[in-house]
Amino acid sequence: MQAIYAGGPNAQACESGWRKDKSGAPYYDFWSGSGGRIRVWIEESSNAAAWQDVASYSALTGDVAITLLASLASDSLRASTCSPRRESVWLGGSAILYAKNYRRFGAERLEFAQAVETATHRLLNLRFDILNYPGFDPVSRTWKRDGITRLGVALLDLDEEQPPVANDTCAGAAPLRLGAWADHWLNAAGPMWVSSLPDALIKLDHRASRGADVLAKKLGILMTLTWGAARDQKHQAHEMRALLRRAGELRRPGAQDAHYGGRLADRFEEARLRLDEAGIFRMQVQSADADLARSDGRRWFEDWLGAKIKVARPNFLMARAYGQD
Repeated sequence: MQAIYAGGPNAQACESGWRKDKSGAPYYDFWSGSGGRIRVWIEESSNAAAWQDVASYSALTGDVAITLLASLASDSLRASTCSPRRESVWLGGSAILYAKNYRRFGAERLEFAQAVETATHRLLNLRFDILNYPGFDPVSRTWKRDGITRLGVALLDLDEEQPPVANDTCAGAAPLRLGAWADHWLNAAGPMWVSSLPDALIKLDHRASRGADVLAKKLGILMTLTWGAARDQKHQAHEMRALLRRAGELRRPGAQDAHYGGRLADRFEEARLRLDEAGIFRMQVQSADADLARSDGRRWFEDWLGAKIKVARPNFLMARAYGQD
């Protein structure tokens, strides 16, 4: 999700975002605290096409990814889709339209469905090189703290051997299944890091012109994933800089204009209020010194980026106990 959120037209301006390798191809690195690394890249016919994929990423791309993953890992399908079985399921635009509660019809609905289909196609191009990353080894059936290595893993696989089905399948649907990463992190015999997901996050507006909604969506989904892996904690603490970097909202110093800091701080405050009013997350931001400096016309942005954010355990996690299924 961080790689998707770091994409878009300004992908190369993001701090710790997409970069070029020696051949000019885009890549995104994610490091774990243990020293393991996941490198994200794009399987395309050329570097230019790969960069076009990265530039196309948006909040809608994230919504499509999360909805498809949530569908495949849902209670009704988990027994057949999670490793070691990983059977495919026919999924298409209708699943995303339903999740987003999309109510428009006619040409607008068709245009949106086509945008979803394009986003799905680009998600199928995503590849991951897992390098010494802690994970479950399905052969030894043990958790490998020293890490596993696996190259060229897809987020979602297209099951090309699946025969066509009856005409009642929705237009644009395809037989999708979880990528080979599920062998290590969604294996029925090992740890299953799964979290409930408030549908209000998916329903938030994904359009770039709705900046506060987009940022609220990104922050909410990223924190939900974090809580899924640390579900027993009562609180989590984040640094503003790290959280915005994960959401792909923090630009490199050379890519910031004169009003960038003020716009970002205002958008973050609106996003925080959206999450609070929806009853999804409550965040306490310790930025009094930076706020005072801003009101006095003094330099404040760096202090604000260093502010601490305390997030309380959300109510949507209270209703379900997590562990091995």
